[in-house]
Formats: sequence, C-alpha cells, structure tokens
Amino acid sequence: MSPQADINFERELWETAVTLRGTVAPADYKHYVLPLLFLRYEQRKQTLGLSDEELGFYDVVCLGAQLGVPTDDAWIAGLVHQVVEAVRANLKVDWTQAHRRDVHASVQSAVNRVLRKNHVRGEAFTFLQKRLMQQAEATYEQWPLAA
Repeated sequence: MSPQADINFERELWETAVTLRGTVAPADYKHYVLPLLFLRYEQRKQTLGLSDEELGFYDVVCLGAQLGVPTDDAWIAGLVHQVVEAVRANLKVDWTQAHRRDVHASVQSAVNRVLRKNHVRGEAFTFLQKRLMQQAEATYEQWPLAA
C-alpha cells in the first residue's frame, strides 16, 4: 500500500468517524472508533508483512520521504526487516545506559551499514540514522525483557 493510498484510507476513516460522531453518544463513540483503528493497524501489518515492533520502524522510514527516501512499500519493508535484525543482533542488557556506550555504538554502526547497503545517502541517511536509533532506543530500552 503506497503512502498516498495510506493517506486516502486515513481520510476515509476520519470522515467516517466524523459522520458517526454526530449520530452516536460520546460515551459510545469509542466502541465504534477503536475497533476501526485496530482493524487498520492489523491490516497494515498484514499488507506490509511486518511485526508489531517493525511497524514502528516502518513509520519512521516513511517520514523521510520528503528527503528522498524511497516510498515503495516493498523497499521500506525490506529495509525495516534488515534494520530490526541488525539492531537485535547487537543488543546487550542496559544498552541505552551511559556505561554501555560501546554497545550503543555497535548498534548504531549496524544501522549505518544497513542504510549504506540500501544506498541511503546525504540528508536522508542522517535523518534515518537519527530517527531509527531513537526508535530502537524506545522499542528496546528494556532489552532483553522487551524481547
């Protein structure tokens, strides 16, 4: 599903939610909207072939489109699979703590290698490197408990 199709679907979803809001009591609104959001989330995961943790990384890569990052879903999903695999292969306990800067550096080097291998350069490289590391820190902060 292309980012444009994503935007169109989100617009349709939002318009439907606005229509429902006028006919449904505010207390009951969540019973209609939350299942729609959950279904959308599950549809994206299935369509892209990504896990829950990978979907967060996918969204980060999509943010780089204005910097020249390819917007092809297959390319982004492939990059995400590689990034998550590289990050997980380099994680150690307390890797986000100051006393484990060496582990953090090895994770960042692994992400850099994946980006270079996929021909990400210039501003897109800098942007994705920073954002992917932030996503990794948020996703795997409690490693190995988060595994």
